[in-house]
Parts: sequence; structure tokens; C-alpha cells
Amino acid sequence: MNWCTPFGSHWIVTDPEALGAYLQSEGVTLRRTIDDEEVGYDIPPLYKHPFEVEWCEDDAATDRELQLRLAQKVLRGDFYQRGTAARELDMLVRRETGVAKARSVAAYVRTLVEAGEPVLLGGWHRDVYAIWQRVLGDLNPVWYTGTESQAQKLRAKRDVIEGRSDLIVMSLRSGAGLDGLQKRVAHVVIGEFDWSPQVHRQFIGRAWRDGQTREVTGHFLHVDGGSDPVILPTLGLKSSQSHGILNPYAGHAEATPVNETRMKQLAERIVGREA
Repeated sequence: MNWCTPFGSHWIVTDPEALGAYLQSEGVTLRRTIDDEEVGYDIPPLYKHPFEVEWCEDDAATDRELQLRLAQKVLRGDFYQRGTAARELDMLVRRETGVAKARSVAAYVRTLVEAGEPVLLGGWHRDVYAIWQRVLGDLNPVWYTGTESQAQKLRAKRDVIEGRSDLIVMSLRSGAGLDGLQKRVAHVVIGEFDWSPQVHRQFIGRAWRDGQTREVTGHFLHVDGGSDPVILPTLGLKSSQSHGILNPYAGHAEATPVNETRMKQLAERIVGREA
């Protein structure tokens, strides 16, 4: 391909602006943003606020020996072992990270809610949700994750819009097409991370959309441990790749160079920690 280079089993875009321009000129893509006159949206700004929270070792109890064995397989195993170990390690460490910062995330959310700000809180793991329920239960949170019925989800949405609850907890990949939260919510807290920046953008879009009258803040809560230090720069990399393709005339000359795969970085961090 003219604008890509092979990297392991994947392709990396080396010239995203050129690829984006070609796709638009050929009519393959049609780009519309909230700033386009044709869209007709008039939405206040979005601010992104990264904030480091504390790691709770008591909550993060995990099998460190298993992590180390998986990390070593990612770095030294054969093709099959590397793939299998990488998937297991990803699930294990991201869950540990979410649990380790769950109480700190809850404390941050409580500060916002008690200051009178309705909050949309995003997560992924059930263990994390359980901690949030225990710590934030007195705030009457409502839930919009993967286990509620459609009727329960609609009731949760109404409870927030109509002011019966100031906290809705939602799975990062739930709520596609959900509309109405922007009537009250202007603070979105990302309590666990996804590897894809587009997932975060779409999640924040539950509040940052047509009908919003206030500035929206996306709070990205991270810890100095687990998978967060690896995911954060990877999200920046993915953003730069997609930005060039979707915005080919924005003046960014090249994508962020790739040095390591995400899981190899994570494995190296774990092996170095144990050493």
C-alpha cells in the first residue's frame, strides 16, 4: 500500500494525511464534524482533563506470578504462545488496574456530585462496578451497562434527565445513539481506559452533543501503575493516526512513530517491575 507499512500482523499508516486526502477525493469517506455548517450544531467547547489518582494495593490483589509468566511468554514465546499470552495478560492487567483505582475514582466523582454536578462515569469491569456501588451507593447511582434490561436503561436515563439521580454509570461501549443526557450532564469521568481513543470520544459524546448548553469536561483518571502508563501514550498514537486520515488538510506532516507493540511494552514493564 502507498501510505502504509507492515508492522507484525498489522499495517501502520505512515502518511495519514495523504491517505485521508485520497479517500475523500475518491468519495470513499465523507467527513462531517460538529463544526460544519451543514451539520448545524452549535456546541460549547470540550475540555480534556487528565488527572492522576492513587493506586489502592489492598484492592488490587492479583496473581503477580501469573502476570510474570504471561509477560515472559509475550516476550519470548513462539507465535501461538505470544498471541494467547498477550490476550490473557491484557485482560488480567486491565482488570487489576481498574480495581486498583476504583476507590480513588469514586472519591473524585463524589467531589463533583457533591458540588452539584451530575456525572457520567465510564467503566468496564464488574469488579470495578461493585466497588463503585459500595462507595457511591448513598448518591443513588443509576446503571446503564451490559446487564440491565432495556426498560431499566430507559428508567436510568429518565432518572438523570429528570433530576432523580446525579450519577449514571455506563459501560464505555454502551449507549450507542443515547440522547438526552446533555440536558443535565457536563462532566464525563473515564474511570477505566479502552485501547481505542474513538471509544472515549464516542462515550464523551453522550454529553457533548447537540443540545448541550455548557462547556463539557472529560476527566481521564489514571494511575502510575498497571496498564495505564502503557495505554495513555498508545491512545495518543492512535489519535494521531485517525486524526490524519480524517483531517488530511490540518497540517500534521506525519504520524507518531511506532517503537513497540502495546502488549510488548506492557510485558516489558511487568518483567522490569518484578526484577
